[in-house]
Amino acid sequence: MSNTKKAGRRERLLARKRPTAVYQLAVADDTEAKAELEAAKDALEVAKFRKDDSAEQAVADAEERLAAAREAVEACYEPVTLVAMPPTEFEALIAEHPAREGEEEAWNSDTFPRAVFLACVQSGEDDPTAEEWAELVDRSLSQGERTALLMAALTVNARWPSGTVPND
Repeated sequence: MSNTKKAGRRERLLARKRPTAVYQLAVADDTEAKAELEAAKDALEVAKFRKDDSAEQAVADAEERLAAAREAVEACYEPVTLVAMPPTEFEALIAEHPAREGEEEAWNSDTFPRAVFLACVQSGEDDPTAEEWAELVDRSLSQGERTALLMAALTVNARWPSGTVPND
């Protein structure tokens, strides 16, 4: 029995994939969509309290409105998938962007986050190329969006796992 357990463990460890993170990048103003989402949630709560003959239909209509509102909010975002680099590649990238002289930093904080993002952003058939991602980061994102996206790339690569098993 012990061999079976070890084989299962070995298999699980060797099959482990690199961590991923999904960043939801706004591609449209979500103000109206989020307002409608909140209104739809409220309408569903009100419909659930109805006791008249049309209460069941009111709940169904409110649930349909809520589903449409959720879709409208989702349409304002595009998921950007970031996959952690192999550790040796991450370390090599750090070496390419050493800390600046006189700065207390682990790497060049001006150049390294962008390099990590470009190295770990997943580009499929329908995604921007590396050059297009670079242009998007440089020209289309606000400072806050750029910082959040680059931090997500750093986080998926330079993570500190807790080592504890989550409890319910």
